[in-house]
Amino acid sequence: MKLVKLYEGIIREGKAEACITKFGQELFDPQLSRGGDVEPNTETETDYLKLIAQFTTYHHGRAIRPVFIDAVKTLKTCISSYTEVLEPEGTAFRGDNMSLSDLLDQYQDIADDLKDDGEFSFTYKPKSIIQSWTVDKYSAGDFATLSPFLLQTINTYKKVKGNPDELRDFIGGLLTQLDDISVPIIIRLNTTVDDFLFKSKYFKKLSKHDHEQELLRINNQPTRVTATIKQPLFQPVFDILKAIKQYEAHLHRQP
Repeated sequence: MKLVKLYEGIIREGKAEACITKFGQELFDPQLSRGGDVEPNTETETDYLKLIAQFTTYHHGRAIRPVFIDAVKTLKTCISSYTEVLEPEGTAFRGDNMSLSDLLDQYQDIADDLKDDGEFSFTYKPKSIIQSWTVDKYSAGDFATLSPFLLQTINTYKKVKGNPDELRDFIGGLLTQLDDISVPIIIRLNTTVDDFLFKSKYFKKLSKHDHEQELLRINNQPTRVTATIKQPLFQPVFDILKAIKQYEAHLHRQP
């Protein structure tokens, strides 16, 4: 056991030394200086600043580049060397859009623990390996965009829901469009060093996006999260999902 701990200590010291070689004693010191003598950026830090600026401007989502993924993975191995800057804390939020099809796949999961305010838990699968999250719930809502197709669908549903024949025809036609109708949701997840990187106040300085309280999540595996559909959309969206399930159940009962 002592030998294992000794090896673990050597590995940790080796990683820390490698981080100091790449990034110096203070990570991005000119940009994040907290007083005292300022340490110039290393060549690696200069390269990483450019990658961060590019990520926050246009190389994000599906346009994310392998070089940025590699850079973030390197930074992640250095969390213990620069905990003040890289170790996240608190709760993170993300505004996103999910198709009616994706929500329907998890209908039972959503319905099982649905709260009165429309909050629910479900399994979230991000589209990219690195995602931008925020510590500000209201900022997250700005990135959950409202589709005109969703509004049209809700308005039509409200007109026909009282007429069984019209409702059946409406739902039957809707089944072919579920992938094309997106729903704005706000996701909440507690940050951990296994998933997240950067304290948002420091990433904001590096990205120079002063209006965003941004941090990074480096994981695209399916994850249990808490979410809400932007109000006042939740109830009509949930009613439509319920109507689809009832329609499908009726079809399955037919001989």
